[in-house]
Amino acid sequence: MPANRPAVVVVGGGVMGMASAVRLLEAGFDDVTVVAEKLAGITSKSSPAVFRPDWLGDTPQQRVIEWGLETRCVCHTIPTAAH
Repeated sequence: MPANRPAVVVVGGGVMGMASAVRLLEAGFDDVTVVAEKLAGITSKSSPAVFRPDWLGDTPQQRVIEWGLETRCVCHTIPTAAH
């Protein structure tokens, strides 16, 4: 694992924010802070997250597609990972 990983702030405590924070911790980031107005017992109760690859400026389209496919695979494991 590379040394000196930066501190990361995740904005939002919904399903996407919390999933992002967990994945960052799993990837070896040890300073991850979630900032949200409220952390409800049920995440995203008023605004459920939708995952889809999106336009990312100058990022090559193929790279965005790869990220999307990889994320989709990870998201499919989440419901069974807790059991």
